[in-house]
Amino acid sequence: IGLQAAFTGFGGVLFLPLGGTLADIGWHAPFAVYFASLLILPFALWGIDEPTKATAATLDWVQPGIVRQIYVLALLQMIVFYIGPTQIPFLLQNVIGLAPSLTGYVVALFTLSSALTSLQYANVRRRLDERAVTVLGFALLGLGWFVFGLTQSLWVILCGMVVSGIGGGLLGPNFAAWLAGLAPAHARGRVLSGLSTSLFLGQFLSPILAQPFVSTIGLDGVFKIMGGLSLTVALAFWFLNRSARGSRS
Repeated sequence: IGLQAAFTGFGGVLFLPLGGTLADIGWHAPFAVYFASLLILPFALWGIDEPTKATAATLDWVQPGIVRQIYVLALLQMIVFYIGPTQIPFLLQNVIGLAPSLTGYVVALFTLSSALTSLQYANVRRRLDERAVTVLGFALLGLGWFVFGLTQSLWVILCGMVVSGIGGGLLGPNFAAWLAGLAPAHARGRVLSGLSTSLFLGQFLSPILAQPFVSTIGLDGVFKIMGGLSLTVALAFWFLNRSARGSRS
């Protein structure tokens, strides 16, 4: 699962700079990147087999409270994480003054840090459980965006992006692995489909929730708010789990 998350990130490293370069031609041009899917299609038809279908799986074995908690955390993570690709280009171009092509490379650095971190997810999990990784991931994601919103220095912004990318690179595979570990093999698809819903809903909501703040307090204020939200989630989740462990003991 860590490898899957990493290679998703590497796709962003490849296509974000390409999209930025095409944006120098015109705002329509970056959408040409999606034609790459047509190149993948014949390999998918040739190389992917339909698995044997199991009988309909019930979810009686699942602890619904934990599953819903992971879905909510994934939704919040994507709302905060997706501020990067949706708002960073505007800040870099309107505030810093970078050209679209350079903006693509800068945003790719954010995706690269996330992808490289996901590659190391298995090593991180040998030392920390899913809950500790969740706290660490939200803390790093929030810290990076909060630093990002405090300055207009490009080098400090780059550092903040890398820190946030590391946090996102931990959270992405962590939620998928956590849910997969809760579910038996025959029901993992159903459980992970709920995670996909949470992630895509977070992507949809992120720019909508950010826009009122962009209009009132500016782009730097949005990153401070999202950073503060992520740090609050990390602190609240750490406190709740510490309280739960204390009550069980």
